[in-house]
Order: sequence, then structure tokens, then C-alpha cells
Amino acid sequence: MEVSEWMSFLIILGTIHWATSSQDLRELLSMGRQYWQQRSAPNPQEKRLDNAMRQLRERNFVLACRFLRHGNFASMITCPLVQTHDRQSCALFLFAYAFSYTMNTLIAKGTVVLSTSGLRKLILCYYALMFVSIWMPEAGVSQRAVSVYHFVACVCYVDSSFHIPCNLLMLLGRICHGFMLYGKEFHVMEFAFDHGAFAILVIIFCVVLEQTLRDRLAAQFRNSDAESMISAFRQMLRAVCDGEVLLDDNLRIQEGAGCLNRLLSSSDCLDNKIFPDLLLQDSDELERFQKFISQPLDLDSSPARLLPAPCLRLSLQTSNSQRAGVDVYHVSLQHLSGCDGSYHLLGFKLDVEAQAIPDAAHESAGMALLSKSVVRRPPARSQTSSRSGGTLLQTVSNLEELMMLVRDRGEQPVSQIHLKYRESSSSSAQGDSQMPDLRSLIRPTDWETVRASIARHAAGDHCSMELPRIWVKAFDRQSGYVQARRVALKPCRDTARSRRGYVWLHLRDLRFEAKQQRAPSELADLAEMSSVSA
Repeated sequence: MEVSEWMSFLIILGTIHWATSSQDLRELLSMGRQYWQQRSAPNPQEKRLDNAMRQLRERNFVLACRFLRHGNFASMITCPLVQTHDRQSCALFLFAYAFSYTMNTLIAKGTVVLSTSGLRKLILCYYALMFVSIWMPEAGVSQRAVSVYHFVACVCYVDSSFHIPCNLLMLLGRICHGFMLYGKEFHVMEFAFDHGAFAILVIIFCVVLEQTLRDRLAAQFRNSDAESMISAFRQMLRAVCDGEVLLDDNLRIQEGAGCLNRLLSSSDCLDNKIFPDLLLQDSDELERFQKFISQPLDLDSSPARLLPAPCLRLSLQTSNSQRAGVDVYHVSLQHLSGCDGSYHLLGFKLDVEAQAIPDAAHESAGMALLSKSVVRRPPARSQTSSRSGGTLLQTVSNLEELMMLVRDRGEQPVSQIHLKYRESSSSSAQGDSQMPDLRSLIRPTDWETVRASIARHAAGDHCSMELPRIWVKAFDRQSGYVQARRVALKPCRDTARSRRGYVWLHLRDLRFEAKQQRAPSELADLAEMSSVSA
């Protein structure tokens, strides 16, 4: 091909290549510039990667020596057969193989332990032996062996900043050796393209292999950091919450089933169970949970603008259909464990207020705290007076259920007692079977306050409201009252049963009034006197 034809071919092909690859070339140059800037900048993450790369080089070189010493042994055996016509080259290669075999054996057995700087010096010594072999007169099989060992050195010790200048020196040495052999007949361009292509291939291989290892280590660090953060966050959740659970992208329980068993008072295996199945089966509540769990994670916010984890009030359905109110905190974990979606970490805070006001039915959750004192029924003077006393103790015969919270240690003290009266029609409610009405339990001066609050609730104001202090009948005697310093009126949210028209009256901070001592009679010393009149 003539020069003019070659120039036309070069212009056409160069134009096509520039049109298709110019953008990619600029990106490669930008990546190379950023790579060297990151290596020179004092970045803690890069220092961490550099330390990990040094440890990886040391471990991988020991592993490579366990295999290479067998290759060195085979090379020492075959070298006298291959280098039969040149004893000088044979002696040099035998020395190089023996030196490499000795070092690889010592390193593989752990007799010699080299750090990263020691490995650089050893590889530099190998490069010096390969550089000397270039100037040997025999150039057939020996040079191919040098090329193989050159490639092996790049694999065993991955450091592009070290191999790139060494490769360029090897290429320059081969060009100089070609000039010495052929003089003016030496074709520089043909030789440069031949050996230069191999040098470029080795350089590209070094850069790509090192970048691959660095990316792999960076991914391992990110995964380790994420697991540490999740573990620490879950440990903190256990300290401030009553439990935590980890859900996968299909909302199946992966970890934390034990805390759910504790909250639900259940012994069933909840692993891989769909979490919404444990919620109260109400359409509104399930819809609120789906919206709550589907909120996107804002990753673009700065640390100063990050909001706390969102919270939602939910109701869990226990094994015996009781309701357990919990506050749920949600954190989304994107692409955890390689999933396409997001894992969900939920923290549970048990609603103690709801637990203190339960429904006494078998389907309800919790019990109402009555009193720690022993309830004793006072003797009634007559049936009429006992019925008109208005205490809870006179309605025991109409109880349907009695639920007690008992501690499982010591003498098993009773901590809570919950009563449920038998539902009965108004026509059949007579005598002792009649359920007590609220008015008979409230002091008359406080009754109007309670009645007006219940009336507002019945009129449509279904939110919780606080009431002033009221007095209620004492439990252990017909006369006397107990002061409730904290009174709340709360709507009954038990949707599992038909409870419309019901409301909770929650009495807390009870203060029992002291029994009044009867004053001594002033007529105690008087005796009967009689007079006689005339």
C-alpha cells in the first residue's frame, strides 16, 4: 500500500473512530484523572482501601507461591533441554528459576514473611532478571518464557502504579536491543507495534484487575458498614422499644419473630409469615399500614434536614383474638441482601394506655387496674340496704368473666383484676342479676360532669377528653368514696366486635379517703335518774 493510500485509509478510519469513541475517550481520561487525584488526596476511605489492598496482595502472593514453585521446578527441568545451543542463556535462566523456586518455597512455607514493601523489592528483582534476559543472544523460546513470567508477575502482585513504569522500561529495553542487533535495518514502527501491543495489554490488565479488586473491597466495606449500622440501630431499638422486626420486600418476617411472640402472647412460629396477617383485620387499618410502609426514602436530604423515623399507631391481633395496641416506627433499608426492593425495619412501642383499659371479653387485650388492696365484702344489715349501697361488690353474682394478672414468682401476687358482667335484656334484669349503673357509683356532686361528657361523646365528639377529679364509691365499704385524680373518657375502638355506643371511663391516680373517727359522745357519763313528786 502506498503512502497516499495509507493516509486516505487513516483519515477515513480515524474519522469514524473519533465520531464513535470521542465521548468514551474523554470519560476514560476523566476517570484516570480522578483516580490519580483520589490516590493523592488524604481521603480516609481511600486509605482504608489502600490498607486492605496491601493485605490482599500479601495474602494472594503467598497463595500464588504455593503454585508457582511447582512451575519453577518444571522450568528448571526443561531449561537444559530447551537452551541446548546457548549455555550462557541456559545458565542465566537456571539461576533465575532457582532463585524464584527458592523464594517461592520459603514464602509458601512461611519461613520468610514479606510485607508490601518487601514484595515490591522482590518483584523489582524479578523485573531486573527479565530485563537482563532481553540482552541474551538466544531469543526464541526464552523470550516467550519471559513474556509468560512478565504476565504472571502482574497477576501475583497487583499494583498498576508499580507495573506501568516497569512495563515501559521493558519495552524501551527491547527497542534498544533491536537497534543493537539490526542497526539501520531495524524497523522501529513494526517492532514497537509488535511488542508495544503486548505492553499495552499488560498495562490495561493491571489497571482493570486492580480496579476490580478495589471495587470488590469497597463493596465489602459498604456491606460490612451497613450490617454494623443495622445491628447497632436494632440494639438501640431494643433499648428504647418493646421489640423490633425485620421484613423483606414482600413484608415477610425475616428476623425478630421472638418479640412478636412476646407481644402477641403466642408460641407459634412466625418466621416467613406475612406481617399484615398479624394486624387487626380492618380495611382502614390495613390501608393505612400499606401507605405507611410504602413511603419513599429521601436519600437526597442533607444530614441536617433528615427527619426522624415515621410512626404509626397499629393494632396487632393476638392468637386469642385480643387487641394489642402498638406504636410502629419504620426505617426502609434499600437493596439489603441484594434484593431489588427494600427491606423494612420496624420498631414496636407497646401502648400502655390501651393495655390499661381492656375489653373483658375473650377477644380483648389487657385488663383494668382496680386495686392492690384485698377486696372484702362488708356484711349488709339487710337485703334492702345492701342493694341500695351502690358498690361493685353487690353485683358479683352477675359476673360472667373474671380475669386476673398474676406474677409467676414468689407467692403469685395478683396485680390486676378485670370484671365483665353478663349481658342481659332489660326485661329479665331484676334483682341481683341487674348490672350496676354508673350513676350509683359516682358521687352525686360529680355526676353531672360525667353525664355531660358522655352526652357530648354520644353526640358525635368521639375523641378522647380529660375530665376533672371525681369521687367514686369505695370498693370495701358501702359508705365512703375514692378520689380519682386523673380521669379520661376514651372511645371504644374494638372493631372486632359490635361495640358501637360504648365508651371507656378511665380512672387513675386513686386516693382513698381516710375513715372518719366517730367523735366520743358527750352523754356517755349520764345515768338514768328518777324523781319522786309529792
